[in-house]
Order: sequence, then structure tokens, then C-alpha cells
Amino acid sequence: MKYRKYITIVVLVPLILLVGCRSDQLSLERTSIALVVGIDKSDEEGDMEIYQTSPVFSREAKDTVATLETIAHSLRQARDNLDSQSAGTVVGGKLQVLLLGKELMTDQPIFDELDVFYRDPKNSPNARIALVDGSVKEIMNFKPSDKPRIAVYLSDLIDTTHLRENAVLTTLQEYHYANFEKGITPAVTEIKLLGEEIQVQGTALLDNNGKYIFSIGHLDSSILQMLKKDVQEPIPISFVVEDPNKVLSVGVTRIKSNIDVAYKNDQLTFDVKFKLKVAITENTSTIDLEKDQKKIKRIIEEEIDKKTIALVKKVQEEKIEPFGLGKYVRAFEYDKWKTFEDKWPEEFSEADFNVKTTVEIIEHGVVQ
Repeated sequence: MKYRKYITIVVLVPLILLVGCRSDQLSLERTSIALVVGIDKSDEEGDMEIYQTSPVFSREAKDTVATLETIAHSLRQARDNLDSQSAGTVVGGKLQVLLLGKELMTDQPIFDELDVFYRDPKNSPNARIALVDGSVKEIMNFKPSDKPRIAVYLSDLIDTTHLRENAVLTTLQEYHYANFEKGITPAVTEIKLLGEEIQVQGTALLDNNGKYIFSIGHLDSSILQMLKKDVQEPIPISFVVEDPNKVLSVGVTRIKSNIDVAYKNDQLTFDVKFKLKVAITENTSTIDLEKDQKKIKRIIEEEIDKKTIALVKKVQEEKIEPFGLGKYVRAFEYDKWKTFEDKWPEEFSEADFNVKTTVEIIEHGVVQ
């Protein structure tokens, strides 16, 4: 009997607690779950256009997705406005994608405007961030018949492109880190609506405050991630090796990178070595893959070296640093780092950068 008493208490206490919490529960029909939020520039100075898409759970509704929009000074004010438009309470904990207008991010730093996402613990830190080249409103209202809901479509599109190493993938949490980490500047996925398709254009590079600086394409995005040591092979890369537009394509199946940093003659110097194992995936040129292996290796090595140096020089000209090389300086040249940590992108713009790529061809494919 004594044990039965204890068992009864153990069972009843959780039930009492559950009953006590019942008032905090929300039914799906009375909830507006924000899955995609978009922010764009407004015609009114100091304001922003804010958009939100949410799934509709009512059986009577013909449309399964609701898109709301408002104009506000801040995201918290926008949420209050959207609450007044929605039949349910707006919930942000399931946010999948945050879209930021390119025009907005070109005119002003955006990081401070995202304060509510970090201050409210109910918001998801894993939402993907993407810059929109064009109208955010058009993306938010994009409802093709052959595509899933916009939240699912955008999430899968960004994730898949990142798996191919054609663009970075940055979450709210990673964006927050990049804004406070002195040794790197942030970068986000860039997308654009082209006809009936949304395409990932590549990567948008930002300054420390989240202001848009310039964009890079798929190949440069792959190189960016190679320098960040944030790659998941294989990486598809194509080179024009003969005119007119004769292409050699490879898949990089293995990458080893080594980054050395030192001061030489009072000059900050980076020496980067890439060791790549590649498989030939396409050849429309006159190059003989069996007889001209040395030539092929030289072409690939020179092209990657050239593209890497060109990307680094462009970044240095714009005084940003999306590669995270400042963390190497802090680790290996700490005394020097302390003298310029608050102006790292400017210091990096004066650094000497060298790259050496070594390629091993491991596969040609089956053609005969």
C-alpha cells in the first residue's frame, strides 16, 4: 500500500502541472507561424517594408499560405502591426528564411535592425539569411503551381546550393557571430527571381555593420569557402580552356588547405596551399585527357590560383575580409593582432597574399 501511495503521487503531480499550464496553450487555428520574413526599403524615409508568410490551417481557406505586409520603423513595431492583421497570434520560433532587400542593405547597415531576432529567445537562431537582388515583395508572393510552399522551396534551394558549394549558407546565429568576430566580415546567400524560377546567384559580401558591398558568383563562392575551410566535396568547377567557349569541367573530390601567416619585412603575409584531387566531368575542348595530363593539371592549377588572387584583391580593395583569415593572425601573431584588431579589414587590405595550388587527377570518366 505504501508503494501505491508514492506511485499515485508521481502520476498525479505531472497531471496537475499540465492542467495548470493549459491556459498557455495555443491552437494552430489561432496561431500565425512566421516561416519567411522579408525586409525591404520603403519609399518613406526611415521606414521599412516588412513581409511575412505563414501557413493557413483552416479547412475553409482556399489558399494554404497567407502573406502579410506592413510599413514600420522597426521589426518589433512591424510585428505589432502584423498581429492586428492576422487572425492568430504571430509566432516567430519556426522562422526558416529571412530575406533582406539589396537596395535596403546598400543604403544602410542592417545589423542593428535585426536586434529583435537576437533579443527575443523565442526566435529561431537557425533561420537562413538571403539577400534578394530585386523586389522582396515579388519573392514573398511567389506561388508557382509546380513548387512547394515558399518557405520549403527557399530552404531547400539555399541548402542544396550550399551543398554544391555554389554559395555560402549563413544562419542568424552565424551572422551574429560574424558581426562581432573582429577577424571576419559577414557573407550571405544571394537570390533573384528570374521569370518563374528563383535562382541562387552566388554570395553577397557585407561589411562589419551588415551593409552590402559587392557580389560574387558560384566559382568565387567555392573559392571563398575553400579559404574558410568550410567545404563539403565534391565541388563542381568549369573553365573555358579554348575559344570559342570550349569547356573543361572537374569535380574536386578532396581538398587539403594549409594557411601560414607571418610578418616578413614588417609586411603581413599569407601563404596558402591548396592540394586538390579532381575528377574530369566534362571536356568539350581538343585536349587529349590521357596524353595531356600535365597540361590539364597546369590549366586547373593556374586557373584556381588566378581566380583566388583576383577575389582576394577585390576584397582588399573594398576593405572587407569574408575569409576569416584574421583568426589566423590572432592565433599566430597575437601581439601584432592587438595593435589593429579593431580595424582588421583595413589592415588586411595591405597584406601580401600568395596561393599555390597542386592538382592530382584521379578519374577521367568512362567515354570509350
